[in-house]
Amino acid sequence: LGFRRTNAKLAQSLKISDAGDTDLQVDQLATKEEIEAANEKASMLGGADAKGKKPRPATANTLLLGITKASLQSDSFLSAASFQETTKVLTEASLSGIKDPLRGLKENIILGHLIPAGTAFKPYLDMKVKHLAEAPIPKQLEELREVKEAEAAADQAVKAALGL
Repeated sequence: LGFRRTNAKLAQSLKISDAGDTDLQVDQLATKEEIEAANEKASMLGGADAKGKKPRPATANTLLLGITKASLQSDSFLSAASFQETTKVLTEASLSGIKDPLRGLKENIILGHLIPAGTAFKPYLDMKVKHLAEAPIPKQLEELREVKEAEAAADQAVKAALGL
């Protein structure tokens, strides 16, 4: 699992070979998700103006990055800063006004937050639990309910006898 994840991280960057009708630039580095979003936006807006053609999607080639470069390409500037070139990464993030999404393990540990795993995992916190069966009632509560029902029945019988 560790090798697969590392391999995926190293190969997640793509280099744009043809920008098509998107806003992307040739030789720009982007993730698969960014390219798919740009292609979807281009298809929604239509093709080249007044030509009535289908929009051309952007195409890209996988770019295998080294460990250092892959770490610095992270969405999280805190994660990138913890690896190498700390001053450079933090300065660029500060000047760009970037906000860190704090989705990863490393950046949450740096800040002393709960890690996004187990019961601190966001989808787990937002989960709605539906009970399919009622919880069993303890015997004492059942007896107490029977006593209360008997008292209520006795009160009604007394009121009925008195004509109230």
